[in-house]
Amino acid sequence: MGLAVWLNDGLGTVGEVAEAFAQAALECDRRLGEPAGVRYFLNWFDETPRDQMRLELAAEIEREQARRVGVPVAA
Repeated sequence: MGLAVWLNDGLGTVGEVAEAFAQAALECDRRLGEPAGVRYFLNWFDETPRDQMRLELAAEIEREQARRVGVPVAA
């Protein structure tokens, strides 16, 4: 998430990235309706072997993108 906010927001300092990361995590928690709910994703991301994580995350992103444009996708 830190890399994503750094690249997306054009941040210049570690402090700016840390603050943006914290804000993104709080927004995730708010949307999930659970304090520290983002931890489930972060733990999975950190603990899953990199090749597996990349494949699973890419598939999830593709499903969400298709959902947003109304394309039926198999689960």
